[in-house]
Amino acid sequence: MWKPRPLMGLSEAFVEVDLHDWSLHEIVVRGGDFMHEVLLRVGEPERASGQAVREYWMTFREVRGFRMDIDLISKQLCSDAIASEDHAPVEDAPDFVDELDQRFRAQLSPEVPSREHLRIYIRLCPPSGSIEVLAKSASMSEIEGGP
Repeated sequence: MWKPRPLMGLSEAFVEVDLHDWSLHEIVVRGGDFMHEVLLRVGEPERASGQAVREYWMTFREVRGFRMDIDLISKQLCSDAIASEDHAPVEDAPDFVDELDQRFRAQLSPEVPSREHLRIYIRLCPPSGSIEVLAKSASMSEIEGGP
């Protein structure tokens, strides 16, 4: 049985979590003092055995940016399902951070913030959309009591 494991920061190996057929229930953004977090409340796939479905918070810390392209009606019609996820250092997929850096330079300062982030990309079941997060670290914890 799969057990939740922490998603490591960039200094350690990233532990992959297979979110295929899990469901996305809630998105929370919070922060202040330049320490922003994005939280996703996700649930395990339904089980035929009748066992209760467990829910988890995926918490992304020190978030530089995130973007979502979600059709909420399609998401609901597709049972809120997640199709897949992947991750890579920003250097391997720099388009989003390049876009943020360009806006930052144009509006605030020629010196942009650190690019030492991990890019996490979550695809919802088509045609529902996607979520992309640039974060320095992440963790996953079970929500006590479940749904």
